[in-house]
Amino acid sequence: MSREERLHRAVIFHQLPRVPVAQANHPMTMPFSVGEVFLESVSTGVITAEEIAWITAQQTSFDRQEEAMVLKLGRLLDEGSIQIGCRLLQA
Repeated sequence: MSREERLHRAVIFHQLPRVPVAQANHPMTMPFSVGEVFLESVSTGVITAEEIAWITAQQTSFDRQEEAMVLKLGRLLDEGSIQIGCRLLQA
């Protein structure tokens, strides 16, 4: 890869929005499973940015079933069945 290509990629990378990554002992670390995120998202029609960040941070440890659920979530997001947003707590 040439120097110009690396610089071009760096410029593109720096223009991407920053999303916090879930880490151990980090306040954003989510104590739930892919199945719970999937069911909550399908039932409410909403997935939060934090859940998406958690999924991307944990994706290397998913088994085949979890990978299939995440792919399905991506398809539902693409077709507009699930929106990125926030959920209101029930009173």
